[in-house]
Amino acid sequence: MQNKVITIVFLFFVFSVSLIPGAEILGDWESLYFYHNFAPLEFYIDFKISPRANIGNPGYSVLEISRLLIENLGLELNLSNFRLPSKIFSILTIFTFVIILKRLFGLKAAIFTSAILFSNPIFYLYMNTSTIVMASAFGFVLLLERLQKIDENYTSLFHWMTLSVPLVLISLNYGLVRIYSAIIIIFWVFKFYLNCKKYNVHGISLPYFFRRFFITLFISILFLSILNKENFYSLLFFPTFFIPQSSESFLLSNIIHKGQTLDLGSTFLINLKIIFETLTGVEGNYHDKALFNVLAGYRYPILNIFSFLLFFLGLILCLKNLHTRKQNHNTSNISLIIVLIVCSILILTSTIFKSEEGLSISISNHRFFFLLFPIFSFLAYLINYVLKRSINSKLLTPLTYIVVVALLTLNINKIFEDKDNFNNILSNNLKNKNPTTSWDTWVENKNYRGDVKKLTKHFDHHLNYLKLAKKINLLTNDKKKESLILKIDTNKFIFNKTPNFHFLNNYEFNTFFLSFYLNNLNMETAWVQNINTSSKINIIGFSKNSIFPVNLNQSKLQLILLKDEKNKFVLRNYNREIYPKIILVENSDQQEFASNFLKKKSVDFSIINF
Repeated sequence: MQNKVITIVFLFFVFSVSLIPGAEILGDWESLYFYHNFAPLEFYIDFKISPRANIGNPGYSVLEISRLLIENLGLELNLSNFRLPSKIFSILTIFTFVIILKRLFGLKAAIFTSAILFSNPIFYLYMNTSTIVMASAFGFVLLLERLQKIDENYTSLFHWMTLSVPLVLISLNYGLVRIYSAIIIIFWVFKFYLNCKKYNVHGISLPYFFRRFFITLFISILFLSILNKENFYSLLFFPTFFIPQSSESFLLSNIIHKGQTLDLGSTFLINLKIIFETLTGVEGNYHDKALFNVLAGYRYPILNIFSFLLFFLGLILCLKNLHTRKQNHNTSNISLIIVLIVCSILILTSTIFKSEEGLSISISNHRFFFLLFPIFSFLAYLINYVLKRSINSKLLTPLTYIVVVALLTLNINKIFEDKDNFNNILSNNLKNKNPTTSWDTWVENKNYRGDVKKLTKHFDHHLNYLKLAKKINLLTNDKKKESLILKIDTNKFIFNKTPNFHFLNNYEFNTFFLSFYLNNLNMETAWVQNINTSSKINIIGFSKNSIFPVNLNQSKLQLILLKDEKNKFVLRNYNREIYPKIILVENSDQQEFASNFLKKKSVDFSIINF
């Protein structure tokens, strides 16, 4: 009965936390994902293995599900729906993590630990940010769960076949997780080999094990090749599949960028300092105090000091119990330590580049994120240890509940505190007539080191979109006309050439993003887009070829489409209205096109220069 109550409370908690919305503006890499996903007229998911597979690559198929859902379910294009895949993957991740921990430490420890993880500020942030992190996390955790399940029954064909699911998912997503997974699988195979030799407990032969293992690999490769035939050739280049030439690991980048990086010793030392700060939450030089600044490339601690101390205590207990005679228990302890080492050691080799402006540190929260899973496994170890000894003590059980509730309260309070602070900055700057803000406006830690000051321009850029969207919202409330054509002076967007948009500088994107923010305010908005009649191109690096925008004949969107061979324009609209309330244009030709469209529809409208 008690376990049922705890489970119900946990489900309610997950549901409640998942409803907390994210930031009101798009993050830096999130903007690139959004443009890549929704700017082209044509839409297809190619399920192609990313050759670079870094966090900045926008060509990840699992994130393009958002457009698929919006178009086929009739959803509005807003921040919540755009971020829906990350939310789905976060919930799948946490439930899979519960399953793993339950097998190791029991239901109570699993639920308590997973609840604390789900309320972790960094976990919450990535849950509400459309990047590849959460999809990759699900693949990673599912891999651990499947390996764990196979360990329980090596003869189950179902367990072996379903191992292909995380292998395929991992192959399609974040490159760092590919490396993590490969090392963990190698250890897992080696562990089976040693246990067979030493304990002879599995009841199956080594040839049987390896036959099943290679069949699973074959099925994974076959499925990837069916999804996209180019995947087979990507897998043939085995080294680059795991370590692309553009990877930011010292071991490779020091060869490619010789003389432009710090030496291994200095790299290791600085990265070690950064890891210490991110694990303890102790204020230093490499992390900011504001959670939402991660959206612009800043670093934020993944733990507070209390969570770190509990994790460290769990780690000590685990190391202390390595000498146990219980073979299964000992193996589980070693496995936890191996996963922690794998997720830590690769981060330490993150490249630090030298530049005229100072050091460019590549280590980021995207890489730190995956440390959360082994860290919270040790927290579950500690909780289970205490609960087992609570049988002989009336104080330990209520003390455990108090600590868990305290950590949950601390995490949730931090989320709302940082969210309020970020919204206050947005609100204050929306009232400011000056279109620019300073670095000090966004960054709370004045000692912050890094080359990311320029990334505050990202916030300023999107702040301008949001500010203009709110002005337009007020304007339309006073207008009785059925529709408005707003001619936007894009020169007002002073950060038209920001580093964040360097992939997009030769293409239209201002009215595209502005339309999105207007849609997010529940306004029926469209924009006129020039049609690129050239062949398909790779506009944003390292992704699939497409046309930005594409030939009208290839469009599968529920859009308002008008062919005009002379001007070659198209009216884009993600709402389901026959004609929009607001049409955004950038020049006189686009204005004429929009006017002719509304005249043909016999729609009353006015034109405003904005």
